[in-house]
Amino acid sequence: MRYRALGLLLAIFVIASSRLEAQRPLIGFGIGGGVILGTTLLDLRGHPGGEEDSEVIGGIDLDHTGIFDAHLEVYPIPHIAIRGHGMWGRGDLRLNLDDTDLGSERDMSRVDLTGLDLGISIWPWTPSSAGFTPFATFGVGRVTYDFGSSSRLGDIETRGKRRERAVLFGLGADMNIWRSVTLRIEAVNHRIDSPLDPGEGLGRPSHGNRHVSNVRLSADLHIYLPFTNNSGGHD
Repeated sequence: MRYRALGLLLAIFVIASSRLEAQRPLIGFGIGGGVILGTTLLDLRGHPGGEEDSEVIGGIDLDHTGIFDAHLEVYPIPHIAIRGHGMWGRGDLRLNLDDTDLGSERDMSRVDLTGLDLGISIWPWTPSSAGFTPFATFGVGRVTYDFGSSSRLGDIETRGKRRERAVLFGLGADMNIWRSVTLRIEAVNHRIDSPLDPGEGLGRPSHGNRHVSNVRLSADLHIYLPFTNNSGGHD
């Protein structure tokens, strides 16, 4: 009896999806928020006494950063979206050292983040054609780190704005709430050139992380507008 009920629910879902598939959106937009997970921007090497070795003794880390984000999409064909995305947030920059003389962790400063990117999203079926619609996204863009007029701790000093190229890829899904309104969940990795250079490493040997990963987790309210009929019903 249980399997018959599950089979009936699946049949209803397929029939409903087939009817919705005959329509597809032309544009979509959304706003929301989320977090960029913490990451190490610069590894520090060597020893405070001046002895150089290859051991990593600490790093400059960007803590978890809350963000506001917005996006706009155009759907030229049923299974492809061209999208623009922006995010804005403020986080804490920290100096972490595995050294008892200098301490294990110190606050450094606040840093403002701005990210703009352009890319595509690929859908296994037409967006908004079912209650749950997954997708994959790819793109390129720039992330700006604004360290302000001066941020200094010990011999480390960062200042001004650093703009770095980003390549992004991720996964997401839309869950229908009401009519053309959906809840969009995304997990996107922004692969970025590090904004910090090796020369900024506490007056000791340091190793610049050539690339860092800013992983963004976000939840947006997304709206599809307007709809057009697909020729031939199914895509």
